[in-house]
Amino acid sequence: MKSAITITLLLTLSSIALAQDPTGCADAMPVDGRPFDMDLDAYGNLHVAGRAGVYTSCDNGNEWTATIAARVPALSVHVSPTDPDLILYGVSPGVYISRDRGFSFEFRGSSISGSVFAVTTGRDGRYYAGSSTGVYVSENSGINWSLLPGSPSGYTIQSLLVDPENPNVIYAANDGDGAFRSTDGGVTWTELSNLQWIWQVHELVFDPGNSSTLLAASADGIWRSADGGDNWTQETATGQIRDLAFDPQNPLNAYAVSRAEGVLRSTDGGTTWQSIAEDAPFDFSKLYSVAVAQDGTVLVGLEFDGVYKSADRGETWTRSGQQPSPEPPPPPPPPQPRAVSMTMDIEYLGGDDSIPAGQSGRFRITIRNDGPDPATDTQVQLSWFRTPLVGSRTGYDFSVSSSQGTCIRSLTPEPDCRLGTIQPGGVVTIQLAGSTQPKKLGWYTLRANVQAIEGGISGEYSIGTSVTVADSDSGGGGAASWILLMILGGLCALTRAFADGHRHHG
Repeated sequence: MKSAITITLLLTLSSIALAQDPTGCADAMPVDGRPFDMDLDAYGNLHVAGRAGVYTSCDNGNEWTATIAARVPALSVHVSPTDPDLILYGVSPGVYISRDRGFSFEFRGSSISGSVFAVTTGRDGRYYAGSSTGVYVSENSGINWSLLPGSPSGYTIQSLLVDPENPNVIYAANDGDGAFRSTDGGVTWTELSNLQWIWQVHELVFDPGNSSTLLAASADGIWRSADGGDNWTQETATGQIRDLAFDPQNPLNAYAVSRAEGVLRSTDGGTTWQSIAEDAPFDFSKLYSVAVAQDGTVLVGLEFDGVYKSADRGETWTRSGQQPSPEPPPPPPPPQPRAVSMTMDIEYLGGDDSIPAGQSGRFRITIRNDGPDPATDTQVQLSWFRTPLVGSRTGYDFSVSSSQGTCIRSLTPEPDCRLGTIQPGGVVTIQLAGSTQPKKLGWYTLRANVQAIEGGISGEYSIGTSVTVADSDSGGGGAASWILLMILGGLCALTRAFADGHRHHG
């Protein structure tokens, strides 16, 4: 339901800012920008996290208001199920907290690193926030936050749940590794059964009447577990399910949004699904979030297109509130750089034709200036990711070093290597090691983009992962007892052909 991006805070607020009464809800404002997340409070009010803050509707989505205190770009919103006056919403970075239904908000969580795309609370009073660095917990009402060691990290946490019957049972889902569960209050975490092979889980939801039943929205459709996450069945293979929601009045009714099929509905608690809203007046590819109001009204949020609602269980749709702000115009195209005579080669330094799963592959990038002029302010952007590419942030951190200039691996848009000026005939080499993950077999791609003031070049190198297992007949003893379980077919030839075909000359 959310996407891992970085949001720049556009407004400067005091740590505690007064708000107008959210029960007024008379502004009839549009829900601006991206409606990342939605939640429903015990008073029947809807809350939407959007680009310009948190919006509230007191009339099932007819009109919306955005309180003064909540007008900071919001990525996630959560209303406590045990305290309806408590609202949390995640920003980049940190968390805003209201303890009076939105009359005022406090900024907390400055110690949280990364964009907070998931927030939740437990009935034991603990607050949780999730980002790409892991799951954070606060045990003093959000004043202080600490990272839970061993919590899933490396990908952005998209969803957090705390079992309403047992606050020590916590679920987390991210956009690259699937879903995880802790049964000891976040001390240890386990990847969930067959969901460990799903790379991208956008949302987890409980059945309102039974916390042992969960639904998962993923890039591989909708999955359902009836035993607290131990086992999962795929209920629909429709790809890129962004969000899920149950009807609060009838838990047999559930809704999902798919960027391929539009809006889906289940009338049996999420076991079977049907596509609805075929004639809806919105673009399916922009669907982002879904919620169900107290009276059964279904609402969906769309990127840069506001919120739409349906009062007849998804048969007909109208826009909720006023027209949204127009989508910002695309930036002007950058000036075309002049070509430079640079060449680049990417070489795999491993002795085998694949990288064992869970180990690192070593590479060398060689950049040459073959032209008559210096290549000025040369910079290199690197990425290392599993393919096919899934999620908005995939890949794993890797270490880099250079024979010239400075290389500092970071997750920001800043260049990974600043090589300065490469003189005519000059050669610069970059050494790096990219790690793979256990159980995640497939192709891993190293991508390098070299840019100088005069122009740029790019290249790629892909290589597969393999894994070995013990021979059951021999009991696993000796070198002869290990057999190769999986090497992607034609790996060596495909790898070299792919690499040769992706070496570009400026």
